[in-house]
Amino acid sequence: EVDASLALDKAKSACDSIKTKYDADFKFYDPTMDEEKKMEQYIIDHIDEALNEQWVKVFYQPVIRTITGQICGVEALARWDDPKYGLLSPGLFIDILERAHLITKLDCYIIEQACRDYRELADRGDPTFPISLNLSRLDFQLSNIFDTVNEIVNRYNVPKNLLHIEITESVLNDDVEFLKEQINRFHGEGYEVWMDDFGSGYSSFNTLKEYDFDVLKIDMIFLKNFDKNPKIRLILASIVNMAKHLGMQTLAEGVETPQHSRFLREIGCEKLQGYLFSSPAPLKEIIAFAKALPSGVETENLRRYYDDIGKVNLLSPDPLGNTGSWSMENALPIAMVECFNNKVKYITYNPAFVRYLNGIGIMSVAESEKLLCDTTRETVKPYMEAATKCMQSGEEMSFDFVVKGEYCNVHGKRVAFDKATGKGVLLVVGSDYLVKRTEKPNMDNLSDEALLLWLSTRGFAEVMGYGTYDEFLENTYYFQVDITDDRMGEYHAASARGHVKEYLDSRPPFTECIHKLSIDMAKDEYKSELEAFYDRQKLLEEYKNGVTYGTTEYEMMMLEKNTWVHVNYQLNTGANGHVMGYFLCYDIESFRRRTNLIKDRAEKDELTGLYNRAYSEELMTDVLESPGDRNHIMILMDVDNFKTINDTHGHECGDVALQETAHMLHRVFGDRAIIGRAGGDEFTVLLQDTQEEDALPLLKKMGEGNSFIYNYKQVKFTYSLGYSVFPENGGSLTEIRRKADIALYRAKQEGKNTFVKYMERATREG
Repeated sequence: EVDASLALDKAKSACDSIKTKYDADFKFYDPTMDEEKKMEQYIIDHIDEALNEQWVKVFYQPVIRTITGQICGVEALARWDDPKYGLLSPGLFIDILERAHLITKLDCYIIEQACRDYRELADRGDPTFPISLNLSRLDFQLSNIFDTVNEIVNRYNVPKNLLHIEITESVLNDDVEFLKEQINRFHGEGYEVWMDDFGSGYSSFNTLKEYDFDVLKIDMIFLKNFDKNPKIRLILASIVNMAKHLGMQTLAEGVETPQHSRFLREIGCEKLQGYLFSSPAPLKEIIAFAKALPSGVETENLRRYYDDIGKVNLLSPDPLGNTGSWSMENALPIAMVECFNNKVKYITYNPAFVRYLNGIGIMSVAESEKLLCDTTRETVKPYMEAATKCMQSGEEMSFDFVVKGEYCNVHGKRVAFDKATGKGVLLVVGSDYLVKRTEKPNMDNLSDEALLLWLSTRGFAEVMGYGTYDEFLENTYYFQVDITDDRMGEYHAASARGHVKEYLDSRPPFTECIHKLSIDMAKDEYKSELEAFYDRQKLLEEYKNGVTYGTTEYEMMMLEKNTWVHVNYQLNTGANGHVMGYFLCYDIESFRRRTNLIKDRAEKDELTGLYNRAYSEELMTDVLESPGDRNHIMILMDVDNFKTINDTHGHECGDVALQETAHMLHRVFGDRAIIGRAGGDEFTVLLQDTQEEDALPLLKKMGEGNSFIYNYKQVKFTYSLGYSVFPENGGSLTEIRRKADIALYRAKQEGKNTFVKYMERATREG
């Protein structure tokens, strides 16, 4: 009897526990409930009816192949069009059904409807798509979802390689071994398994080491603030690079602008999905969208072909082997070229490849494509023969060719080949120039004056930094002007082509032409100066007064980059008695870059870009010795526990800490400061014309410390600072620097991560 009573009490307790949980999850309808609870209860009560009456419909959102613009798949999504409430948000009813443990009913309904749609399309002979299907965490916990999916797929005779199982990160936080087994079962049957919403949680990177996925689906959160936060580009590039090294394809969600699409293509993301292309829509609308799309739908026989292309890592320094570490700055010039019927077409390329083409005198990818398709050119035939052999045999090729006087070299490797069509794709990697042209004129045909002129211009070209004399001519512009008649005459402009050449050949007015081809392209700060330099009336007046020569330099935008140009002219009287002008313009960007580099090496610290010790002290001395009653602040600073950073994370991380420190010093102290690296982790700052009370907030700002991400870990560090005041603490750089150093030592004694002013007591105590 006692045992029976005890058992009854336990049963009642268990019953109360179940009821409490049940009531918490399944509130019965109550007129006093608020609208949110009523909606929750309504969805729970009507899910079966919604499925039976087909209030729930399957919408599809296209997935676009980046390199072709074709639809390469769709994602099946649930939409609830309720007769009472209208269209319900998926974020509302999916969340409620998950909490109520009813989500599997919805997921299985969507899977069956998607398979039914596929079968209807296939039976009608309409285009079909691979379909990605979302599974919930509870699908794995509360049902044998693998068997359920397999039964539905077999019933509708859907090819399993066309169904992709999307698993969100939250699923992967449960029983690791169990989920590995489930993923392996899907893979074993021929399904692809994708990781959905990568980056939406905190453990995404950790989960990748445990599971094998075919596609990494990058969460749309990464594209928010894309234009405002430059770090997003680095993060996205790093994710794509990592995925390629792990053997996964990538798909980016939330693509809404052409800028998103272009950047993702450049870094090698294979697939895109978002409102830029299409919102989720009923199947009928997706079919209409596909038929209206110029590029159409990806055919099944080319799917593997494009998947093979997608495996190439455009960010890798070893793309031919697809191994090794990665650096955004050191990316090689890489392109993928499709070859078919002795024609080539670029299907993707990285920014480094465009710069490579520009470097050999080809101004665009389109121009390169046109050159390679021109079978009348001598270099094209052996190139196409090498490319064809590479495609058919799979052997790597190395090919030398000449473009505009430069001997160049490319390496190629087959990445995809379709025997049915004969199409193949080569991965092409450009290398630097191998040999420079050294053409010489026939010396016997030149007078002494002409030979001297030729030698001087060749020497001048070398001094200006051109690799060859031909390269100098390619970047030199010469034109004659009848200034009296305001008319352009003969010209030499190697880059003039198309409508520009036609315009120059028409001999337009000088005053009009110089605006179009020079003044309008100059940076704003040089426009008024150039207006005066080229002013026709001024030139006529100068010549009348005996001035026959003039020169100027300015910066202009050319081929989407800033370029420095030097111009000089000579005036004389022509055969017809008119005043003639002879103008010579040449690109001096390389020369300026080289001289600036030499100057920087003499003045700048190579690692941080700050002034080195010698040059910073020279600048500081000039300031301190200049006349006038002015106040300056001398600051000495070093990184706290810098050795620990090097020992813990490595010297490369230590270098990053120094670079981040240089950036922070510039941000905090601004243009009025002379900032130098004294050596090691020590920095000097001279705040010019600054009162002590104005310097204190800046010192406090430095006291907040710094941090950055290195190898996915946050590295935090602080600074110790000592400062002295000129002329209060001394009248020379040597004196105020020594006293700032004493103050820095005091700051370290006080526990670091602080700043201290030099005081006489610091001398006595230290």
